[in-house]
Amino acid sequence: MSEVTMEMTEFKTVKEGDLVTGTIVSIDNDGLLLDIGIKAEAIVPANQLHIPAGSRMEDVFSEGQELEAVVLKSDSEEGQPVLSQKKAAVASLWRKINEMYERNENVEIRITKSVKGGLLGEIEGIESFMPASQATLRRGEDTSSMVGNCTMVRIIEVDSAKRKVIVSRRRILMEEAEEKRRQAIDSLQEGTVIKGIVRRLTDFGAFVDVGGVDGLLHVSDMSWTRIKHPRDVVKVDDEIEVGVQKVDKESGKISLSLKQVLRDPWEDVERNFKPGALVEATITRVTGFGAFARLTDDGVEGLVPMSELSYQRIEKAEDVVKSGQKIVLKVLSASYKNRRISLSLKQVAGDQEKAEMKTYMKDQTAGDNPTLGDLFGDLLSEFKEE
Repeated sequence: MSEVTMEMTEFKTVKEGDLVTGTIVSIDNDGLLLDIGIKAEAIVPANQLHIPAGSRMEDVFSEGQELEAVVLKSDSEEGQPVLSQKKAAVASLWRKINEMYERNENVEIRITKSVKGGLLGEIEGIESFMPASQATLRRGEDTSSMVGNCTMVRIIEVDSAKRKVIVSRRRILMEEAEEKRRQAIDSLQEGTVIKGIVRRLTDFGAFVDVGGVDGLLHVSDMSWTRIKHPRDVVKVDDEIEVGVQKVDKESGKISLSLKQVLRDPWEDVERNFKPGALVEATITRVTGFGAFARLTDDGVEGLVPMSELSYQRIEKAEDVVKSGQKIVLKVLSASYKNRRISLSLKQVAGDQEKAEMKTYMKDQTAGDNPTLGDLFGDLLSEFKEE
């Protein structure tokens, strides 16, 4: 075998479409030269280099670096193969993107542009689309400030053939929020008092943020008094102290109480409302079985049953009392355990009648009242003269 033949066999040959690996020999503005193990060094033009947005050639490539490239031409006019690192890089990236999608991995993207319906981004140069609904936790939030910044996303759809990648930031945020919620729930202890911020009001109560997790403050646990609507007690953004009433770690539900941190006004009812005492009250509700009357400013109420409204037979409570009417009532009984106070209106009237009769009888026995002689003396004198 001749020396020329032996020299030729030392170098491999390449053909169009081959994927080759080589070492960067030199770099200039026109591109780079790559040693791929053949007689002539291969040319990789600048327009066939994959350079992520915002980066420069020298930021990505350096002499001595190994590089994969696809053969575009096996022999140029200069006698050197022409390669495309971009094609190889893009193919490799699509494989990587598919793997990350299948493994449900988080990936960092750089947001490049705000478009109708969402945001465009780059995953190492591959364009991705993030719908507006997948950008934030709450719909309608402004996303313009995200342009130009990097953020972590989850790939939720990929189609290599159509060069389509759809990503979601919301899924990561939801997982983070759920983890934060779980930790917050684990830290809550029933019976403790904590601070919270009122986030939302409903007809049945208020949702209060207690350390990053929302708990329900039911309307029945807002006050010892009867209230018509939660807005009568709290408003959105109020900072309040609440008691942790119940924590269901399995369902994540938290029950809160405002009553728990307030003094129970019923504690003193047996001492303050002795049977037989007369009290000033305000009628709050009139029902089919009687009338409720407020006895204290902090909401202690008592019931005047129908049978205790009047000595006369009545069809309905409204015939005797009206809501908002101030009135004097007599305490029949008071129980802290049963949270019940029984009151009477008719006995107040009866006591007044008895008091008036007693006063009248007392006046009749007083010394300055006229006697029978005083009243009929003249008449008796006339009778004697006859």
